Parts: sequence; structure tokens; C-alpha cells
Amino acid sequence: MESMPQAYSSAVCERIFSCCSAQEITEELNDAAFSTEEECLNTFGAQLEKSLQGVQDAVAQGRSSYDSNRAGECISDMRAAACSEGLWPGVNPAPPSCDLVFVGLVDMGGDCATTEECREGQCVGAERDETTGMASKMGVCSPLGGLDDPCDWKDDCQDGYFCSYRYDPVTQESASSCQVIAEVGEECLQFGCVDGAYCDVDAFDSSASETCKAYKTMGDTCAPGRGQCDPQTSYCPNSSSGDSECTALKSIDEACESGLECESNRCESADSDSSGNLVCVPYAPQVCMGA
Repeated sequence: MESMPQAYSSAVCERIFSCCSAQEITEELNDAAFSTEEECLNTFGAQLEKSLQGVQDAVAQGRSSYDSNRAGECISDMRAAACSEGLWPGVNPAPPSCDLVFVGLVDMGGDCATTEECREGQCVGAERDETTGMASKMGVCSPLGGLDDPCDWKDDCQDGYFCSYRYDPVTQESASSCQVIAEVGEECLQFGCVDGAYCDVDAFDSSASETCKAYKTMGDTCAPGRGQCDPQTSYCPNSSSGDSECTALKSIDEACESGLECESNRCESADSDSSGNLVCVPYAPQVCMGA
């Protein structure tokens, strides 16, 4: 396991300097303290080794296992991946093999420093020292959240629930909790409907029904910005009259005003166009940090 940080950082630095142009490295990696692959190895390798101290401690204490074969597969898969797959840590997901390098061994109710150390559920109550990367307070492996339990994201909640963010304008406090994913026709919270439906909620319109409704189909009347059209196939254009119609998503090279109009979800100035006009461009995962 001692060689894992060095091998991982070597794969990442190799990709940065083989996939990114000098301009991209200058513009997109401007917060990084390196300008050559060797400097990248020295800087990123040290950062990664520090970030893995907590994981190494978990393995040493028996809260997690380390699979050297999976680690080798992870590094090989990273090096074999196309530049378009990105793989900058924290920006794009690493190959599936990388998710199997460390496996949690802590049973429900046991002490944990991170959720990754739990066989199931989540680690609740743990605190981390950002300076050392080690746990400053241990938590407990606990079941995923049910109704009204606190959460930070959807993975903290049981199947059938989502993590709902609420802001109280009176107390000026915010909190997130697990709430039931509503079916079509049921009362809902924003973003809390089953797949294929939207929550008819509008903070500026008290007449909104606050119920889940099936996505509108192509040509149906829609309200821009309300998420009423199926985002996989259509969008609701802005209109001076207020309402519009669900319209088919645009293909590559078609003129656009925002990524919401494009099949690729990317609307940018064409490489060959210096006029500043925007068109739908192919989707490409971020290769450089902040790209």
C-alpha cells in the first residue's frame, strides 16, 4: 500500500501533461504549484500521501481492507482511459476498479472515521482534522436516514427518499433532511418526484399545485425555468409572453443560448468562430481542473 500514492499521482500527472495543452495547464491549473510533470509528481504525490493517511490508519486498525490487485487494476485502467474521460480527482469519477481498492469492514454500530469504512449504512458523528487528514472524533456506522433524518446528500438517505434542502426565512437557518420521493399526483417538495415527473412548485406563484406531475410532451405548453419538460428530450424556451412549448433539444453545431437547450448540455463559442456566437458543442468530461 505504501506505493499506492506514488503510483496514483504518477498516473494523474501523466494524464495532465499528455491530455492538456500548455495553455490549459496554465489557465485551468493556475492554483496548482507545478508547471512540469516532475513538479506535479512532487507536489501532488505529497498531497495524495497526506490525504491517504486516514485510509492507511483505517487499514492498520482493521476498519478497512486494501486490495493490492485492485489497486494495480485501478492504475492500469486510469492510464488506458481516453483523455475525454477526465479523471482529475474530485472532478471526474475514476474507473470502477478504483472503487474496490478499499473496502469497509465495520459493522452497524461500530466505530468509524468515514462512511467508506462501514459495510453498510453511513458513518454518523465523525470529525476530521483537515491538517493531518486523520479522524479527530470517531463516529458510528448507522442506518441510512429515514423520514426527517438529517442528511448532506441523497446517498445519506434510504431508498425511496431524497435529501431535501430547506431554508427558513424567519429564522434564517437552513437544514437538509431525508424526505419521501413522491409519486405522480402526490404532494411533493422541489426535486422530490419519481423519475419521469416534476414537482409543480414555484416560489413566486402561490397557485402552483405542489404535486408531482408527469413531464410534459413535445409541443405541450410549459413555463420556462419550471422543469416541466423531459430534460432527456426537450426544453422550455424563454418567451416574452411567459408560456412556451416543450421543444426538442438541439444537436451539435446548432445555435443556442444556454446548455439547457443542447443534447450535450454544453453551449459554447465554436472553436472556428471568432464572432462570439454560441452553438451546441459535444460533451467532454473535464480533463483539467476547472475546465
